[in-house]
Amino acid sequence: MVKHAAALELTKLARDLEAAGQNADKAADSVLANAAGKILMEMKQLVPVDTGRLKGSINIIATRGRYVVGPVGVPYAAYVEFGTQRMRAQPYVRPAVQKYLDGLGAQVADVGVDMIMGRGYDQHS
Repeated sequence: MVKHAAALELTKLARDLEAAGQNADKAADSVLANAAGKILMEMKQLVPVDTGRLKGSINIIATRGRYVVGPVGVPYAAYVEFGTQRMRAQPYVRPAVQKYLDGLGAQVADVGVDMIMGRGYDQHS
């Protein structure tokens, strides 16, 4: 009886692993999209505002499996982030990314475990 129960558990695990593999790209994309949205909001909170042009230029550029978050089309964005000889740095990109980057690996791992265990992925967590 114990051998039969173990075989059933292994069969279920095999099915869950197969389903997890089929859904991994979608789950990874959801995790990245969620992180990109949080980073965007954090950047917009941290960016110094003079005219509002720099803040308004911060966007997400999404392509298949890739999310780029940051200012677009504002040539002085790097000067604000890193400073110049005459202007102190006012970082807004690096702190925003770092805030969410540290926890991203753990979040991806949790999603992977949930998928392997057949629990699916909750996009709202």
